[in-house]
Amino acid sequence: MPGIEWIDDAEIKCVTEVLNNKLSSNKSSELRDVISSTFKIDSTTLCSSGSRSLDALLRYFNVQHGDEIIVPSFTFVSVIESIVSSGGTPVIVDVDDTLSLDPELVKSAIGPKTKGVIFVHMCGLIGNVEDILGVCKQANLYLIEDACQAIGGTISNKYTGTIGHAGYYSFDSNKTITCGEGGAVVTNNNALHEWIESYIDHGHCHTGETRGHDVSLMAGTNSRLSEFSAAIMLSQINKLTKILQHQRNALSYIRKNLDHDKCKLLLGVNGSQGTGTFVNLKFGKRKHADQFYKISNIPGFYWYNNNWHYYKQWDTHAKYINTSNVTDTIIPLVVSIPVMLEHTQHPEAFYNKIRMALDELQE
Repeated sequence: MPGIEWIDDAEIKCVTEVLNNKLSSNKSSELRDVISSTFKIDSTTLCSSGSRSLDALLRYFNVQHGDEIIVPSFTFVSVIESIVSSGGTPVIVDVDDTLSLDPELVKSAIGPKTKGVIFVHMCGLIGNVEDILGVCKQANLYLIEDACQAIGGTISNKYTGTIGHAGYYSFDSNKTITCGEGGAVVTNNNALHEWIESYIDHGHCHTGETRGHDVSLMAGTNSRLSEFSAAIMLSQINKLTKILQHQRNALSYIRKNLDHDKCKLLLGVNGSQGTGTFVNLKFGKRKHADQFYKISNIPGFYWYNNNWHYYKQWDTHAKYINTSNVTDTIIPLVVSIPVMLEHTQHPEAFYNKIRMALDELQE
């Protein structure tokens, strides 16, 4: 469910504190520490969005014209935009039943121009990121982990976003915790952290007594998170455990009761704990996925026809991307239903709506 459903007086109080201090506050500094502590990571850099977070990481890894970056066929289009803007070429690779990159297909897609992999956890499921990390280490590639749709998920007692060489989060209005728009880069690499901190703040070195006395280290950008947004996020991240518990409980009810011959519930890689953000159904036949999406009275997503999340709809970027590794075997069969606050409060009613729609499917 989106964090906007959980906004209350706590967020208003945090923003009011910033206003009462005439816009002077240390909310950003507090938030950096809380994120690092929550996700057990050494360093956090706050950015104005998840997209700007990825932009900064691609700059750090020096992606240039001709460099190939392996990405999933199923992800938000901003991942593609960031690579193209950097001069790189997105190499699109199929996902598996975790809705994330298939490790074996990644191995096959690596070529002499491959520079790195962007691994994207989708729809609250945790993918085979540990296997992909092993592939990257063997091939001497960097791994950027996109945890924008799976913040708070875990695998092997590690949080999503903290497993690759660097990770990033998004805090936009549709995410599990939100400040309307925002993002963060997380890493255990201090050199990377210091470079990103400088790049997203006009190249400031942050060692002067005041900003005016700083030395410029590079030609940077202004991609910082505002104090207002940081204030909202401080309240939201304190609610993360409760939000995840509600979502996971609702998904657990669906998992316990759903047994249907036309679809199965996707749960992510073995040993992981997803966020319960979506009920992800994989159908045996494409026509059943399409039927369910059209007849269900529950708002959901049939990703195969989605303009923003599946490669077949990225016409604007078609001339820039390599799609030779895609076979369309998974996404045409998948429908995802977002778990909203109402669903967590009435999981039985939520399940019954799903079941009724499934029972209406025609052969």
